[in-house]
Amino acid sequence: MEKIRTTLDERSVKELLHGAIVLAIISFAVSLLTIALFLVFFFHDMHVDPSSISLLIAGGILLLSSILLYSMQKLAIKRARQFAREATYEFLDDVIGYEVYRDEQLMESGKLPYQDFLDYRETKNYIFVRLRNNTYLAIDKVDGLSDFLKSKGLKRRR
Repeated sequence: MEKIRTTLDERSVKELLHGAIVLAIISFAVSLLTIALFLVFFFHDMHVDPSSISLLIAGGILLLSSILLYSMQKLAIKRARQFAREATYEFLDDVIGYEVYRDEQLMESGKLPYQDFLDYRETKNYIFVRLRNNTYLAIDKVDGLSDFLKSKGLKRRR
């Protein structure tokens, strides 16, 4: 398989984090509905009982969690924009060789055995290979790469 050069920037991070961003937005909406439900109960009876307090607490926790999750995703995208890099991957028999450049300067290089990979996920423009330490390699999607990874024992994740 030929070498694949991939730009690691905000576009790749957005595709990787798309599901988490959608989850944060849905959580935010559910938290607002939960808090609104508390207000309906409160104004209907004009008193606070333990079940309505539970709604308020759950809604508040969900609201704060969704804001934190969304903020973390946006920060990751912003950092990717500021620190864009180029990665070159070479798919060998037993390992993936890689080199990462920033501003034409070599930042990191190495070889990763296929046994260090758990699975991979395809998006519109990338294949994200997940390593055992729960980090990802973002690789531009090219014809034959998915089949090659399957031949090395990696499973495709939906």
